[in-house]
Order: sequence, then C-alpha cells, then structure tokens
Amino acid sequence: MKTKKMSPLAVAIAEGLQEAISYTTDEKVTGVNVVEVEVPDVKEIRLKLNMTQEQFSSAFRIPPGTVKGWEQKRRGMDATAAAFLRVIEKYPEQVKDALRSTLAQA
Repeated sequence: MKTKKMSPLAVAIAEGLQEAISYTTDEKVTGVNVVEVEVPDVKEIRLKLNMTQEQFSSAFRIPPGTVKGWEQKRRGMDATAAAFLRVIEKYPEQVKDALRSTLAQA
C-alpha cells in the first residue's frame, strides 16, 4: 500500500492540533506563549455608568449583540476588547469624546 505525503499545510495543521492537545493536558509546548486575559465585568461597568445595553452599545460603538453576549458569558473577549473596556471604565467621557470626534472627521 502506497502512503501519501502530506502537504506543508496539512503538516502545520497536524502540528497545531498536537500542540492544542498537549496544552489541554498541561504538557509544556515549546514556542507557545500563553496569555491570560483578565476579562472585565461588562455589566458592572455599564451599570456604574447608569446605561442600558443599548445606550452603552451606541455610546462606545460596540454591537448590541456583542455587549449582550459578553454580559451573558456566551461570547468570549479578546485582549484588545478587554483593554478598551478598562479604558471605558476609567475614562468614559474621554472615550465618548474621542469617538465623537472621529465621527466628525469622517
């Protein structure tokens, strides 16, 4: 029986799958950096700002479904979104002003 040689893409996918399996079993994976993202509590931030989901979504240009998904823990959050929410939490008026000025320039 003749064996088929895998393409470079197939080899890369197989290696990635093996790394993922190793990671889930707490094995050390060389060349892989794991970054833990501290996810802010979106609902807590929104309530501190005394805003509805719709108001929060509109003010900070985040799709309503995304806000809802984050609050219900049905949607994951990447590091960039987490950082943006931390800035909103600390400087909500400045973020709104910055977003308004980008609209005016468009």
